[in-house]
Amino acid sequence: MKRIFILAALVWLPFQMSAQAAQDTIAWQIADSLETTFGQNSLGYFLRNFNDSIFLSGILFHKKDNENLTSFNKGFVRGNAMKEFMGQVLKNIERGAYYNFVNYYQDDVGNYYLIFRYFSQSDGINYHEYLLEVMPDGALAITDIYVYITGEFLSETIRGVYAQLISRFLNEED
Repeated sequence: MKRIFILAALVWLPFQMSAQAAQDTIAWQIADSLETTFGQNSLGYFLRNFNDSIFLSGILFHKKDNENLTSFNKGFVRGNAMKEFMGQVLKNIERGAYYNFVNYYQDDVGNYYLIFRYFSQSDGINYHEYLLEVMPDGALAITDIYVYITGEFLSETIRGVYAQLISRFLNEED
């Protein structure tokens, strides 16, 4: 019985290690492609690999049969705060800022974090950690960005702004 267990482990372990290596390679490829396309002043690759529904799920309030809230949410989503944030990063790169991939790591649940360093003469230094989550189909997708200078994920920052705006909006409707 012990031999069967050892044999099964020897067969299973290399498979797990190769699956892990494949995920690591994909994370590196995403990081490299982000750095390259940002350097080309393009958000295309980022937007194709960004899962906005997961990002927005932590921001928007939902209430059935509340047309005002639904209308507000649609307008807020059209504003695309993540695209605006990344657009600002690209403008700064165009003006001479540096935005470089530094490293990555994986947490205990299998999410990857790609660490980018931002530096400009006017703004100083900052780091951004792109959260890559494994999707149901096995692909990795960007779902949020941790911004070191604010000490929180971008979704948390935007949720705070959203909460203030929605509060004012709903109070005006009453």
